[in-house]
Amino acid sequence: MLKGWNAVGRPTEIDQIVGQKEFTVDAKEWIENDTYPEALLFVGPPGNGKTSAARVIGMKMLGNDGELFFNADFYECNASDDRGIDFVRVFLKQAAMTAPYYGDRKVILLDEADGLTPAAQDALKQIVESNTGNCLFIFTANDISKIRPAIKSRCVIYQFRPITPEEGSKHLFNVCKKAGVANSICVKWHEDFPRLVHSMNGDLRACVNMLEALSPYEDSLRSKIGSMGDISKAAMSAMTKDFLNMRCLFHESLDQGRCKDFIMRSFYRNLSSFFNFESDDYTPSDEYDFSGGDEKVWSIMRVYGDMMANIHEWPDSDYAFLDYFVAKLEGELKQ
Repeated sequence: MLKGWNAVGRPTEIDQIVGQKEFTVDAKEWIENDTYPEALLFVGPPGNGKTSAARVIGMKMLGNDGELFFNADFYECNASDDRGIDFVRVFLKQAAMTAPYYGDRKVILLDEADGLTPAAQDALKQIVESNTGNCLFIFTANDISKIRPAIKSRCVIYQFRPITPEEGSKHLFNVCKKAGVANSICVKWHEDFPRLVHSMNGDLRACVNMLEALSPYEDSLRSKIGSMGDISKAAMSAMTKDFLNMRCLFHESLDQGRCKDFIMRSFYRNLSSFFNFESDDYTPSDEYDFSGGDEKVWSIMRVYGDMMANIHEWPDSDYAFLDYFVAKLEGELKQ
């Protein structure tokens, strides 16, 4: 459709960071006083601004009047890709010990730091402790339980919460305007932005990616949302033991660009509506058989918990993860 969506949607100022008031208030004080913490840890679900916030802090600390300062003294690594102890001992140690080219400190961003192995984190804690005068370390993570206590104790921690539909709608409208979408389309899409943000669990990155792929027509967003895989129906399929349909709904959601983490969390939100279910509310002519409703929910929750405990270490595709989840449920509910 139109180019530059990710660029125009990415904040370059603290005030442009959506929905994270505690962080933005503190960040403004750091910038005003030119005094920054030794290390930061941003925790929260995907797509709510953790990486963007780290980059803004880096630009402000290093001076964003020119890209030269930022490019010379800002190091960004995806820890889920480079997650072993050799990466920490060789690359990160050298990067942390090298003097900044321009300023007093450089910035090292370890994105998705919960992907680092325990051994790598143990090696990293000494590097952080020994080089805070030379570097500002910024870690992002989806799952704080995967971060070792020795790392957490050295960081100022901020919980990045999912973006609300109201906050997300305003941001997406501004992004559309900056991307050059016609005003009539922006106005029409704006009606469905709250539903889009809600369906994406507050993941603004996923929302922007979807808008970027749309055709520039007034009804294209509403049609797209209506055609997305319905995870609430997947929870219903689990309750009724329709596992093939559940698998199809999961695959539809993946095909629409949703990740396994988003799908699993949405599945839990919809499944939780079945707690304290009273099957007597339904007559024998009802479409679904919910007999033993509470017992089924608890059984499904046991499998869900086992799967979520290992979601970040899954070695195969998102499709394989969700297929295995369905297979585990089928085995559990047969007992």
